[in-house]
Amino acid sequence: MTRDDTPEIDLVLVGDFDAFYRANWSRVVGALRVAFGSASLGEDAAQEAFVKTYVRWKRVRGMARPDRWVMVVAFRMGMRMARRRPEALLAEAHDRSGDVPTPLEQHDGFSGALAPLTERQRIAAVLRYECDLPTKEIARTMGCADSTVRALLSQATDRLRALHRGDQDR
Repeated sequence: MTRDDTPEIDLVLVGDFDAFYRANWSRVVGALRVAFGSASLGEDAAQEAFVKTYVRWKRVRGMARPDRWVMVVAFRMGMRMARRRPEALLAEAHDRSGDVPTPLEQHDGFSGALAPLTERQRIAAVLRYECDLPTKEIARTMGCADSTVRALLSQATDRLRALHRGDQDR
């Protein structure tokens, strides 16, 4: 504390967090939007995750992969939010005309390709293939067993292959 009892702000930490935030915001939001099919949920969960990251920034910045930490926190927040407001997510999924796609959603039709999957399959696929998380970390994030994650990824792959084969036959 300074003489006037205002907390001292470590400008290096603030600047460091600001750079981290700018480098990771759109990737986190994009991953959440694709996984949950909801722009508002993606943005809300990402915002909450970055607030938690900021509060713990001294510790988080020293981690080997702070980007993974914020992504996992964001997905956990997203899953909690999705459980609390499922009907709002369904309504939003039908009305996304005004959304500006994030870089992830623009990338090779990733968002559209995952649309036919169930929400749990999409979440597992995004965490594995976009966020590059290992199976154990996906299981912890989703609150399920490793075998469940492997099954979800296998089901997602099988479904996408079947859909792709159907497109090729036309």
